[in-house]
Amino acid sequence: MGKKIFISVTNDLNQDQRMHRICNSLVDAGHDVSLVGRAKRNSADLLIQRFDQKRLKCFFERGVLFYLEYNIRLLVFLMIRPVDIIYSVDLDTLAAGGLVSILRRKKLIYDAHEYFVEVPELENSILKKRLWNLVARLFISSSDLNITVNKELAEVLKIEYDHEFEVIRSVPLFVERQQVSEKKMIILYQGVLNKGRGLEQAIKWISSSKENIELHIVGEGDLSHRLRALKSEIDLDDKVRFLGWKSPQELDEITKTAWLGLNLLDGSSLNYKYSLANKFFNYMHAGVPSVNMNFPVYRRYCSKYNVGICISDLDPETIGREITSLITDHIKYQEMVRATKTVSKEHSWQEEEVRLIQIINKMMD
Repeated sequence: MGKKIFISVTNDLNQDQRMHRICNSLVDAGHDVSLVGRAKRNSADLLIQRFDQKRLKCFFERGVLFYLEYNIRLLVFLMIRPVDIIYSVDLDTLAAGGLVSILRRKKLIYDAHEYFVEVPELENSILKKRLWNLVARLFISSSDLNITVNKELAEVLKIEYDHEFEVIRSVPLFVERQQVSEKKMIILYQGVLNKGRGLEQAIKWISSSKENIELHIVGEGDLSHRLRALKSEIDLDDKVRFLGWKSPQELDEITKTAWLGLNLLDGSSLNYKYSLANKFFNYMHAGVPSVNMNFPVYRRYCSKYNVGICISDLDPETIGREITSLITDHIKYQEMVRATKTVSKEHSWQEEEVRLIQIINKMMD
C-alpha cells in the first residue's frame, strides 16, 4: 500500500534534478509524494511535475536566520499534514524533519547529498559547525534510513555518526541521445556558482588562452556578480558566456553540444573531496568527457571507465595544461567520448531506482 511521503529541501525545486528523479520513482512505486522547498524572490514558476510541490515563503534569504525560519515553517507545515514518511535532504532540513518524526512517531529518511558540516561556507565558523553537528547527532541516530551519494562518503559518514549509509547515486535517466557530430570548442560548466568551484581560475585561463575555445557557464549563485565582474575586467575576446539558469530539458540540449565538461573543486574542502556531483554523470550521458579533480571518487571513475581526466590543483596553468593536452591528443579525446557512450547505461537512474525502492520497502517492513 502506498505511503504519504513529504520530502524537504531548501532550494526552490526547479533545478533539483536528483529529487525530481527520486520523487518520480516513488510515484511510480505507488506512493503519494510531496516535495517541499522554498520560494526565493527571483524564483520562476514551478515546473509541471507528476508529484505535488510546495514552496514555503521566508522573510530571510540566507544565513542562520534563514535556516532557523525555514525549519520553523517546515516544522509547522509537517505537523498539521497527514504523513507516513518524512524524507529530509541534508542537515538544513533535518531539524524540522527529525522533530516531526519523533513527535508524530513517523518514519524518517535522511538523505545526505554532501558532507554538510565541511562545506566551504562553514570553514571559518567553528560555532556553526558545532550547531550543525549537533543537529546531525540528535537526529541521524533516530532516523530509520540514511542515504548518501557515493561509497566513499558513506564510509566517512558512518565513522562520523556511527550509522550505516546506503548509496543512491545522482545519475540521470538513460535515454538514447542523438549525438552532435560537429562540435564547437566549448567547455561547459553547469551548476551553482559558489565558492570553491574553480570558476575564477577557469575564467582566468580561458581569457588568456591562445586556443580557439570558449567557456559557457550555466547556473547562478553567490559568485554570480563577482564572476561577471571578473569577465568584464579580463575577458577581452569575449570567450566566457553566462547563460543563467536553464530548465533540465534546456540543459540537456546545451550539454550535448559541449566539447568538454568542467567539474572543478577546491581540495581544501572535505565536502568537495568526497563529492560526486550530478554534473559528472550529466556530462557522461551527453557524450562529453569531463575535467575533474584528483579526489578519491572521481579518480576511481575516471581510471576505471576513462570518461574524463583528473587534475591535481586549481592553478590556471594546471587547468590550461591538461585541457590543451586533450586538444592536441585527438585520439585520447575520442577514446573518452566512446567510453562515455559505452558506460552511460550502466550508470543510469533506471538501475539506481531499483535499489532506492528496495531499501525504502525494507525500511517499511
